[in-house]
Amino acid sequence: MSRGFAEAVVTRNPDDYIEVPPDALVRTSGQLWKLIVGTIAIPLPTLFLGLGFLGRIGPDQPRSEVVGSIGILFLAAASVGTLLSSVRCPSCRDPWVRRLMKEPDGLRAVSRFLRMRACPLCNHGASAGENPSA
Repeated sequence: MSRGFAEAVVTRNPDDYIEVPPDALVRTSGQLWKLIVGTIAIPLPTLFLGLGFLGRIGPDQPRSEVVGSIGILFLAAASVGTLLSSVRCPSCRDPWVRRLMKEPDGLRAVSRFLRMRACPLCNHGASAGENPSA
């Protein structure tokens, strides 16, 4: 006898989904906005701009327009890099996003990063006896 969808027991591993708890260090240190702007607010419009620029490529396109288009895309990419590299520990200045990029776990590492309550290097943000990465 099979169980229906509504009867199935669903267990979720916290590493399998993205959530930023209210007490997460990236939120309490005031740096969540950098992640949102650097990963969504700049890249998505830049993608559509880039596609628009590609659609207008032609033999009669002025060189100044091509240079301007490439310059806009370069500035957007530099802005994303600058924002993401500025997400650091307020105490020891450990670059959290660079550390995250070196993690082999992919989505699980991102999920752990967004839930961390203390800096993995200096333990900034942790209360006494608290696990720094949970």
